[in-house]
Amino acid sequence: MSTPDDFMTLVRHSLEKLEQECPLAHAALRHRLRNHCLWISIEGEQFSLASVDRSLRLSPALPQATVELRTSRQTLLEVLEGHLSLLDAVLQGRLFLRGSAQALIEFHEALVIYMRGAVRCPSLPELLPILRQHPTRRLG
Repeated sequence: MSTPDDFMTLVRHSLEKLEQECPLAHAALRHRLRNHCLWISIEGEQFSLASVDRSLRLSPALPQATVELRTSRQTLLEVLEGHLSLLDAVLQGRLFLRGSAQALIEFHEALVIYMRGAVRCPSLPELLPILRQHPTRRLG
């Protein structure tokens, strides 16, 4: 696999692998994200993720988001590798989340679905070194 130049491409690759290798988790993720749009900002790169027409869509467009997430690659990597909980990242000011209580609960459930599916995908670990190789900045 070629190295993605941006984080949105890395997320797209991970979602494609999830769909191919763990379709039940992908379907559950689509279902959990229905009626929601996640606005993601990773070190200045911004894009949206939404469940649309039975697929997960990534877009650089600025939509009306139900959940906003801002963080660094390093923090995200620590959460994905299990070294840092989502709650601890928020409490330490390393990850910013905004949305209604219900939207944030459903986002957390979607993240858990993604993580449970990801650990069952044999080729997803190959994306972690790509995430590690990019320079990081602290949220601020």
